[in-house]
Amino acid sequence: MQRPPTIQDVAREAGVAVGTVSNVLNGHPYVSEETRAKVTAAVKRLGYRRNSLAGGLRSRSTMTLGLLLPTLVNPFYPALARGVEDVARENGYTVVLCNTDRDHRREQGIVQTLLEKRVDGIIAVSPGTAPQHLLPANAAPPLVVVEGGSVEAPPCDMVTLQAQSGIDEAARHLRSLGHRRIGMIRGPAGVARADERADLWRAAAARHGPELA
Repeated sequence: MQRPPTIQDVAREAGVAVGTVSNVLNGHPYVSEETRAKVTAAVKRLGYRRNSLAGGLRSRSTMTLGLLLPTLVNPFYPALARGVEDVARENGYTVVLCNTDRDHRREQGIVQTLLEKRVDGIIAVSPGTAPQHLLPANAAPPLVVVEGGSVEAPPCDMVTLQAQSGIDEAARHLRSLGHRRIGMIRGPAGVARADERADLWRAAAARHGPELA
């Protein structure tokens, strides 16, 4: 099996130093157009591809993000993943998608694997759970927990939903339309967010007047 070309092969093919090839590949401005053209041509002829892992170790950045989703069955989460990937790609990042199945131990194992892969950041969509269990105290990558449980002084950035205000607004709106008997389709019992929203809706119905059917 033929080995892949190295940066040394490119340097020999272009007749320049290895450092010059590195400068061209990294977009260094102080390289002549003639030299840049020779190196670029050599890269194409040899089919050279940069070793992103080695480059990441040098720069301390792998341009990779981990995205933890609780399930891929609920269509909300693939749509969210698409949005994350679109923004990440625009900024030069690759996203590693991981399914946790709402299992805390599996979630922790995935996070540990991502840390070993030296990802630059982790976005964990972890409904109804506190973020403390996700990252070791000495972990370096920034963590963002989306829709995490209510935690005072969370150890990371969090994006949460204002469920109570939204449910209150919905109850008031339905009453203003003259509706008095309202049906509620809720999520599975035992799922923290589903239980919380059902309780909030019952409380909102009691305050604003619609009767739950």
